[in-house]
Amino acid sequence: MKIIHRSTVLQFLTTLRTFPFLSRLVDTQFGPEGTDQKGSIRLYRGSVQGLAYYEYQLIHPLMCKKDKLTLKRDPANMYDMYAIEVWHGSFKIGYLPRCENKVLAHLMDAGKQLITEIQRVDKDSRNTRDGVLVEVRGDLDYLV
Repeated sequence: MKIIHRSTVLQFLTTLRTFPFLSRLVDTQFGPEGTDQKGSIRLYRGSVQGLAYYEYQLIHPLMCKKDKLTLKRDPANMYDMYAIEVWHGSFKIGYLPRCENKVLAHLMDAGKQLITEIQRVDKDSRNTRDGVLVEVRGDLDYLV
């Protein structure tokens, strides 16, 4: 088994930034000394599903871009064994899409910390199809 060092991964991800179609996938942050202090990679960017069925209508006026959200696994879900609930504070607003959640569910089951924040909230609270766009990020240490 070959071990890949963190610096090699960071160098590879930095190289990806030179390709416009791939640069959106990578966001590496560097510390004040120019050395990597913290790095993260986008794991998911998309809409929250099921907004019409949960507390989205109630919480919508309070939701803003860059708000942090909490993801919770729901392995007992009878429709999707990889279900991931999306929470804004103590309000459940929906789920991550079934077609996008398997890898994230495995990461969460392995105890990995995922950072989730709102990228866009539609001003029309009646838009329950794609009213909330979120981004889920993970630490680059997951890759090494």
